[in-house]
Amino acid sequence: MDPPNSDFSVNPTTGVISSLRQLNYEAQSTYTFFVTTTQGSSSPVPNRRAQVTIEVIVSSLFVFIPNAMI
Repeated sequence: MDPPNSDFSVNPTTGVISSLRQLNYEAQSTYTFFVTTTQGSSSPVPNRRAQVTIEVIVSSLFVFIPNAMI
């Protein structure tokens, strides 16, 4: 389960990491979080655990909106 104020979600089956909201470079340009996974006991190998650090870097996109001709 994801924390209530989390900006990201991890699918527990596939491991796919998704953004829960639009990321804004001006508000926050990087996000760093930890993901821990555990291999269940249904596997032929003993239980195993791994933790990784994920860093998401948000790029600033320059959006040019020309002045409308009146």
